[in-house]
Amino acid sequence: MFYPEFGLINKVLYYFGVVDGAILWLNNRYISLIIFGIILSWRVIPFCSILILANIKAIPDDIFEAAEVDGASTFYKIKDILIPILKPTFLIVIINLILASINIFDEVVALVGFRKLGEPFMLYNYKQTFSFLNIGYGSAISYTLTLILGVIGLIYIKFLKREKNDEER
Repeated sequence: MFYPEFGLINKVLYYFGVVDGAILWLNNRYISLIIFGIILSWRVIPFCSILILANIKAIPDDIFEAAEVDGASTFYKIKDILIPILKPTFLIVIINLILASINIFDEVVALVGFRKLGEPFMLYNYKQTFSFLNIGYGSAISYTLTLILGVIGLIYIKFLKREKNDEER
């Protein structure tokens, strides 16, 4: 889609007379980061949306009907009922987004190759380990990333245990 000469976006813009020549989308660092964000969103948002929608559908209607009888407005139904119930789901979604953003690799390599432009963390690790044969440094990066993600996982587990204990009380 973003290829300068044959990409769909350039063809559409040229057809409608918006541009006269090809736009080099991936030669600007900020535009390429926006494009990577769009691609990552295209990959991650459907799962997150289905997860949130499934949890919203699992909430019994009786809760909202009781709140309506009590005179709660739509704002308070969302603020006091929906968001607290969906808090664990939002945490899963946030962790999924963090993991997906850290692990973006093949999309970047397919679009810009191994250029320094918009280099994500995993591509930097790959280049250090396999291109420069700096295996010790690449291994240290991998272990550090594993520790950080392990801490995030522990925080998530602690949060779920706290939520479970709060529900039992």
